Amino acid sequence: TYTSEGSYQVTLSAEHSCRGNEVTVVKVNLLNYTAGVTPVSCSGSRDGAIQIQINPSGLTLPQISWSTPGLNGTSVTGLPAGNYIFQISAQAACALTDTVQVTESSAALVDPNLGPDRSFCPGANSILKPAGGNYIAYLWQDGSTQSTFDATSTGTYWVRVTNSNGCSGTDSLQLELNCLLDPIFPSAFTPNGDLKNDEFGIFAGQLPVVEWMIFNRWGGVVYYSSDAKSVWKGEHCPEDVYVCLIRYRSSENELLEKTGRVNLIR
Repeated sequence: TYTSEGSYQVTLSAEHSCRGNEVTVVKVNLLNYTAGVTPVSCSGSRDGAIQIQINPSGLTLPQISWSTPGLNGTSVTGLPAGNYIFQISAQAACALTDTVQVTESSAALVDPNLGPDRSFCPGANSILKPAGGNYIAYLWQDGSTQSTFDATSTGTYWVRVTNSNGCSGTDSLQLELNCLLDPIFPSAFTPNGDLKNDEFGIFAGQLPVVEWMIFNRWGGVVYYSSDAKSVWKGEHCPEDVYVCLIRYRSSENELLEKTGRVNLIR
């Protein structure tokens, strides 16, 4: 049993009754390799490389074959990021199959995150700024090249940025019409079955509602929902004054709360 690569000489001695002593010498080669990998400089680029050094040295007819069409020899270049399978063989040796991964460099991933889609009210300004790092070049949807963009209307906005290594990335967002600064809801409703104001609901426009709930005068939750379009019908609740609590996100993605009284009138 051999635990590492190398060339080993094996000698077998045997005594034959007719021919006397016989000696056979066999050379055994156990293969291994070292790999040098050049990572891809930017996402989507094809400038990765692999350099294979076959061990041990001095093998007879060493060869390497790749599962990827078009790759030949111990030095391959022009590679995109990915896994590459190869096989090494030599005379008087068992073949060795393994995989080498070409990764992306730390500077390859460029994520100019503009944040989630958000609401917008005509007449107001929304400053868009890509996050994720310091960039040397910017290109917005209208051709401007500033580091920020002053959005003055609803619509789709995008930016393409480039870092100091020449790698680029793109992100976009949608500004939707909504002039509400916070959710609104009525101060009373009458769930008496006359089909008039029988249900209580909230209106948040395009503001993202995380959750909303109704409390009785003792602080107990009598209704809960994470859907801004759901309604409370006042089931099993007596006529009284209740409190509505809404947790929602502003146009800047800040988590806010709004509370108010609700009169349930039978």
